[in-house]
Amino acid sequence: MNDSIKNDKERFDRLYESVLECGLISKKKQSSVNRSIKEDGSPVTEADLEISHILIGKIRELFPNEWIISEEEEVKNSDLYRYIFAIDPIDGTDVYSQGLPSYAVSVGVLNRGLEPVGAFISCPRFGIAKDALNVRLDPDGELYIDGEILRKREEKNSSMQLTMGSKCFKNLSFSTFKGKVRTFGSTIIHLLLPAIMPSFIGALSEPCYLWDILSSHAVLKHLGMDISYINGEKFEYTEDFVFKRKRFLYPIIAADEQNREYLQSVIKERL
Repeated sequence: MNDSIKNDKERFDRLYESVLECGLISKKKQSSVNRSIKEDGSPVTEADLEISHILIGKIRELFPNEWIISEEEEVKNSDLYRYIFAIDPIDGTDVYSQGLPSYAVSVGVLNRGLEPVGAFISCPRFGIAKDALNVRLDPDGELYIDGEILRKREEKNSSMQLTMGSKCFKNLSFSTFKGKVRTFGSTIIHLLLPAIMPSFIGALSEPCYLWDILSSHAVLKHLGMDISYINGEKFEYTEDFVFKRKRFLYPIIAADEQNREYLQSVIKERL
């Protein structure tokens, strides 16, 4: 291992530890959290703001020249970056503020070519037959789920389950989809589950922001899956989406190629 790779690994070790610590902070604060409403109508809590501040500080300490984007704070950045770090301090703030377990602390990583390459996720109360779910994917590294390497997805079973955001039913028609739909309240969790659980064939999301999808998209890509728009068009990380903090334009599907094609055939945008 050369010195550059070793140094990156050590820094990503420390970043992952910080994300796990922030997960525990969110868990500790959840029972007494108060929420307020931002100008765009979305909720925010003091835990969102505290975790955002911690993770911005940690990334800036470990990666001084890298670009940082946080849902909750504007950050001054350098043009000398190799990576773009997108922070969602608590994805699923609404369910979090109600005391529910399905939320995530997330840091996703893009390379300079705007390709999803890294993920650091803590779901401190949303484990799969465990108390928590923790995900680590270094750029050019292995994927770890709860400390164990995951190199290959299990084959999808016949349960035909989807995850999706709570607003998808308003704009999408499911009249010819014969499976089941699960809604948890966190886009990160919704997009992550088809990558790591064989019972979920895919996930849907309404237009949202970079920090809502990046970490899970990196995991999907690592395992040979991807995101596309529901009309079949390719999903891309545009400058508007990344640097101007704008939503992407249309509903998306996350799945392997076969299931993306299937879901595009049975789920349609309402006219």
